[in-house]
Amino acid sequence: MKKVIFFLGLVFLFISCSNNQIKVADEDINVFFQHIRSNIKNNNISAIESDFENNIYNKKVIKELKKYDFKDVKIIFSKAKIQGNYAENIIGLVFSEEVIYLHGEYKLTKGKWKIERVENGRKDVEKK
Repeated sequence: MKKVIFFLGLVFLFISCSNNQIKVADEDINVFFQHIRSNIKNNNISAIESDFENNIYNKKVIKELKKYDFKDVKIIFSKAKIQGNYAENIIGLVFSEEVIYLHGEYKLTKGKWKIERVENGRKDVEKK
């Protein structure tokens, strides 16, 4: 009987810890999104270069971002779907009468979120 109670206690402890980790990751990624949003709106793309994974595709994305003025653009991040060290969401760039949808993929590396890939178009994050 003592073993069963001890086992159930451990199960509840692990469930509680994993829920706390998810909440922390969720809060962290929202702070990360705010950091990205404010720097893009201020056309401070250089400040977020280190937030991208270092690969050729992302270098091209950074180069493209530097070409445009985002001061009058509203940037909306959907709620991120977090699975372990990975997250994904939909990003909307709202111009006066036009919306451009992007699909973002992120990776938690050494306690810090990084942009792994941003693609044109909308992927259905909820159905994955």
